[in-house]
Amino acid sequence: MLNQDRGSDDSINSEVRQEQQTAKGTVLVVDDIRLMRLSISRVLKDAGYTVLGAETAARAFRVIQNEDVDLLIADIKMPKVSGLELVQKIRADAKNADLPVLMCTSSKRKEDLLSAVRLGVQGFLIKPISPVELLEQLDKIRHGPTRRQVGKKQDDVVQSEADEIHDVESSEANEITDI
Repeated sequence: MLNQDRGSDDSINSEVRQEQQTAKGTVLVVDDIRLMRLSISRVLKDAGYTVLGAETAARAFRVIQNEDVDLLIADIKMPKVSGLELVQKIRADAKNADLPVLMCTSSKRKEDLLSAVRLGVQGFLIKPISPVELLEQLDKIRHGPTRRQVGKKQDDVVQSEADEIHDVESSEANEITDI
């Protein structure tokens, strides 16, 4: 059953190439769970984006090398190579070092969020992902300054987001222990 949730993105990518409409840009969605990739892809396609998908970080890196990708949405936790390791590899590649990245996570671990900040990630989405929040984050990234322009200011904003998420998680843990 688990294998049915994962799968090749060839059908998604070939479908996207056939649809090549006037899009807002090309977004690569990377998640090891096929249902998550498809859900995010549908929201993005409906909003006018061209969408490519990958189930692994290795495949995602190959897509980035061979396609014109405008933005990456990646899950932090994936088998073998994490989304954070993927971003680290992208940042080391001069051709794609400034690729905007939006990370998805269900863990809410402050350490993961801080690691992403250090890698220059532009934003976070906490699973389950709200379609409205997804599109708002993309609009902020598309219309905001580039990664190089942001510098320290973006690090401070994302650090603040990480602190807020950690504070919520800590208060939830305290509520549980109070019961």
